Amino acid sequence: MDLRMPPLQRPLWLRLAAVLLAAMAGWFCYSSIAADNASGFGAFVALFCMAFVGLVLAALTKPFQLFPAKTFTDYRGLVTQIVALNYAKLSKRQNSWNATDIRNVLQLIIVEELGVKKEAVTPTANFVYDLGMD
Repeated sequence: MDLRMPPLQRPLWLRLAAVLLAAMAGWFCYSSIAADNASGFGAFVALFCMAFVGLVLAALTKPFQLFPAKTFTDYRGLVTQIVALNYAKLSKRQNSWNATDIRNVLQLIIVEELGVKKEAVTPTANFVYDLGMD
């Protein structure tokens, strides 16, 4: 398809462990430098150490990105994310969107989400009275 897909996430326990490890590394750097130096150099080194460890952990844990974000746990969310990330490419492939394309896509989304027949979804249909949406 040659489309950009939304990024996956690492498990929550792994993200929390990475934050904890980075914080511990920063504390270790600060405590070892600040004991010898009264200037603000220890805080700078601690922040640098935390950032460095965080970047290393981000690179090392990249293979564990296996879970979808909360914004696309269902089909609708995934399609929305893919269209948002690739709108320009999709428009170029289709020589831009026109009113008929938009109406057809919206009709399919409404049919899927509300569970109504395709014929019931017309441009003049009312969501509450005609399509039974609460």
